[in-house]
Amino acid sequence: MRIREFILCGLGAVLAAGCSCGKGGEESTAGEDAPDAAAQQEEPGPPVPAVQSAKAPEKKNPAVEIPDLGDDVLEIAVPAATLRCGSRTGAVGRDPASEMDLVEMELSAFRIDRYPYPNQKGAAPRTGVTLGEARSLCEAEGKRLCTELEWEAACKGPAGAVYPYGFEYEAGRYGAGLDVLASGYGAAGFGAQLEWTDSTYRLPENPTPRGQVVRGGSPEAGAAGRRCAKRGYRMADKASSLVAFRCCSGGRNEAEVTLEPLKKPFQEVKDMAAAKFVELVKVIPELSRVHGDPKMFGESDLSYVLMRRNIDPRKSYPGYIFTASPVWWHPVRGEELLAFTGYSGKDSFIAGLYHLGGGRFKHAASMVLLGKGAITYKTPVPVILVAGVDRDVLNWGPCWNCSEGGALYISEETGTIEISHRW
Repeated sequence: MRIREFILCGLGAVLAAGCSCGKGGEESTAGEDAPDAAAQQEEPGPPVPAVQSAKAPEKKNPAVEIPDLGDDVLEIAVPAATLRCGSRTGAVGRDPASEMDLVEMELSAFRIDRYPYPNQKGAAPRTGVTLGEARSLCEAEGKRLCTELEWEAACKGPAGAVYPYGFEYEAGRYGAGLDVLASGYGAAGFGAQLEWTDSTYRLPENPTPRGQVVRGGSPEAGAAGRRCAKRGYRMADKASSLVAFRCCSGGRNEAEVTLEPLKKPFQEVKDMAAAKFVELVKVIPELSRVHGDPKMFGESDLSYVLMRRNIDPRKSYPGYIFTASPVWWHPVRGEELLAFTGYSGKDSFIAGLYHLGGGRFKHAASMVLLGKGAITYKTPVPVILVAGVDRDVLNWGPCWNCSEGGALYISEETGTIEISHRW
């Protein structure tokens, strides 16, 4: 499914009051949710104000030009620049629980070794050292271990690429030497193996570091694990044949990755006006079939759906939210979506949108249920959202705990939001 981005102009000031615009390993369990206590924080959800919107034009990725440095250049100058840390919300392979969402950080100029230690063309990277040993080996050369954001900046190059050599994954480059994994700055070998960095891996809920950040890719890593933004961690006192390192020089950049606190999994949006809902739906190209007269389902539809399975709509069911209203959904740390259902004419629909911050959304997943008379009950089919104990799944359906319906969920293959349907 092609993911399109669109802008809801005029939303930024109001949404920013309730939503963070900045979000925020190979080896690790990086990105696991914090204990349930953190998930129970009560925080107000952002209201949805007036919408004026247009589909954002698609941008062409810039070409990555790899400089021809010759064999004698072994230190690469990386100029002072603004690094967009992490990856774009909704990108295939992104780990929102451990990566920031292109938050801008200023880095001063520094120098980085062209290759992992011992920084010699054609030499195998030095592995099997602890973090402390890696630091000592760099210091012996009058240098220091690179921070993780210095490593990321050198990997992304001036174009801000996803991989050192460009924006699309090229599996054939891996295992073919370090020079074919050079970035737009000329430093090479990014993603060939894991590398120690001089940065600790922390979660907002716990001041105790989880470990030391490693960047790069392990031998079994695929496209997702070899991105410049990919983060993982290792225990600093454990040496491994999989972990190399490289040295930097110049003033140390103190900028750090800061992850978002874990938010409440689900929150209803009770105050979306009908006119605003119409404007929202009509800027989603994937829902063009229902652009004619989109409406939200109401309380009577909610009651109808619940009573189909003998659920009393007047009662509260601890651990569950049954709603016909839109829902703010945080399936993992650092990921925020707006999910909703509705109908237009005889057709019903379900949609989930990534919230990019600043009044910007990106289509995640959607589905239209065609009302052609095949269903024996109401047309259009009333559809509600059901949030339960699993934060990474948001159910939808015309009844609860029956054969109809489906769910919005995170794909294990791509890491993006997908939608299932059973009927």
